Parts: sequence; structure tokens; C-alpha cells
Amino acid sequence: MAITLNFACNNPDNGEFIGDFDRLDLSAGDLYMEFEGSDTTVLFDFPVRGGYGTVKVGGKEWTSLAYTEWYGNWCWNAASFTWVEALEIINYLGRVHGWRMTEGPCELFEAYNERHEITGMEWKAENERKTT
Repeated sequence: MAITLNFACNNPDNGEFIGDFDRLDLSAGDLYMEFEGSDTTVLFDFPVRGGYGTVKVGGKEWTSLAYTEWYGNWCWNAASFTWVEALEIINYLGRVHGWRMTEGPCELFEAYNERHEITGMEWKAENERKTT
């Protein structure tokens, strides 16, 4: 299942891309989490519309499965990732940039805000709870 990360990276007055973000939402089926932090740079590079591309977050690069501008409204752009890459991105934001989770499942919320990290085992356990 692809994980969608929604980046609040557009000017709220006109929808133009501004190149950094201070909010990130994660959605995957029933799993939803919100994160906030200091402004962090983001760049989207999708040479083929609807194809794979790269997303650079704070100078680090990840492969993305898909990209959508103005996701939900013009303040947000969205990119889809494997769960491994999505987890790497949110952990990178926590460890390197001091981001915090503001909404999410209790166990993941506590882990992220205490350690700035969610382990693969914690992620899998939460997803198994959602499917049983």
C-alpha cells in the first residue's frame, strides 16, 4: 500500500509553491498522522507526469511513486511513497529537524514525541491493529 505524505508547501494566499513546509500529514487507509516543525525545504522532481520521481526533504532525497499538486486545497502538495520511505522521511524530520507529531495513534504518538522515531515494528503493529 502506498503512503501519502501531504506537504503544506504552498503560499496560502495564492497556492504558489514556496519551497518549504512546516506541516506534514500522513494518510494510509485508516492510519492518519499530523506532524509540525520548523520550516524545512522541499523540492519535487517528476520528469514524467504520473510516473516515479524524487522528493528532496531538507536536502535528503527519496524516490516517490506519484505526485499531486494542490492536494485537497492549494496549500498542499502530496507525494506517495512505500511505507519504508514514508517512515524514513518522518523519522528524518524528527531526528534531524526536531519535528513533533500533533495527531496520531497513541503508541506511535508517544514513540515519536519521546524519541523522534517510530520503528518498523511499531509501524507494523499499528497497521495490524487497524486491520484486525
